Amino acid sequence: MLAYDKKQIGRIHRILIPAVIFTAAVLLGRMDTIMADFGQSEPLAAGKALSFAFESLTTGNALLVAPVICAFPYGAACIDEVKSGMFKNVLYRTDKASYIHSKAAACMLSGAVTLMGAALLVILISAVLLMPLETASGTANAAQAADIADTAGAAGEIAQSYEIQQLIGLVFRYGCFGAVWSLVGMLLSLWTFNRMMAWIGPFIVDYLLEIVYERYFDALKLLYPKEWLVMSWSWPLKDWGICLWLLLLAGMVALIVRRTGMRCLERVV
Repeated sequence: MLAYDKKQIGRIHRILIPAVIFTAAVLLGRMDTIMADFGQSEPLAAGKALSFAFESLTTGNALLVAPVICAFPYGAACIDEVKSGMFKNVLYRTDKASYIHSKAAACMLSGAVTLMGAALLVILISAVLLMPLETASGTANAAQAADIADTAGAAGEIAQSYEIQQLIGLVFRYGCFGAVWSLVGMLLSLWTFNRMMAWIGPFIVDYLLEIVYERYFDALKLLYPKEWLVMSWSWPLKDWGICLWLLLLAGMVALIVRRTGMRCLERVV
């Protein structure tokens, strides 16, 4: 990766702003659940914060926004430099292939880090909001608390451990998910020579793949974007199987980006 691209994706605001937008969209979509939990007079069940975070990241706005938000940091950077002619200054010190490789790597890395950071931010805020409600049991006396601990303590620990493992796997799946869709955005922007397609394109492709699977070809589950995050099918290696599949997809998209980018550069040089 070129030093210029490393410096650009190293700017924290490129990652932080899309991550905050994603988190706001996800939690606003779950505001009714949050208010209902705060309105309860009794303490929440142990692990409620973890299960809330997992549900928030696998339903509703998260599945809608994720393919778009990951392309915001760097999806349109390449086409912007090509259109402005700035890339010509970089080509004095490197060749066209290396330039495209660097842009693709930076785009993929920024997309992965953005969605991983966004997922972690959702988990953190969920924990801050709901975990205190799990332990605030002012109405229970010491004997009741001891009885509850004796009967459900071990089961609660096992359940929370499983939920933590689920969330860890989901965060890594989000990272690989972001790598794929950010590259798709870059590819479509170069192909159409339009920077807006870097952000609109992933949403369109995601929506079309969902329609194709849900209405016509249910055998194409490997290409069903929701499955990559929800994981309703029994995957080999579970979370890591999905991550390997998404990394393979990212590699294939990167190869197409290379060819498309080279043709795009030849058009303007």
